[in-house]
Amino acid sequence: MRHEPDDPRHDGPSTSQPQPRPQPQPVQQHCCAHPRETPLASAEDVADADDILIAHAPRAVSRLRCGCGDDYPCAEVRFATLVKAATVRASR
Repeated sequence: MRHEPDDPRHDGPSTSQPQPRPQPQPVQQHCCAHPRETPLASAEDVADADDILIAHAPRAVSRLRCGCGDDYPCAEVRFATLVKAATVRASR
């Protein structure tokens, strides 16, 4: 569709050369335009974190399991043990 000079959508005189496209703006890496000046953790904090991770390494632990699937002793085993220990024995 050809735009006439009195058309309000007309941007100016028509030219045979294409108009340059605007360059895209660079994507910001942060939530605001200000660069981060303070790091989240200092070098000392990172070294301390490494020491903690070494000192608190995961280790394999074996546990006893009750026949019902809970950790041994389960609540029922504890109760049965308590009942057996609390029974009054007949004196000889």
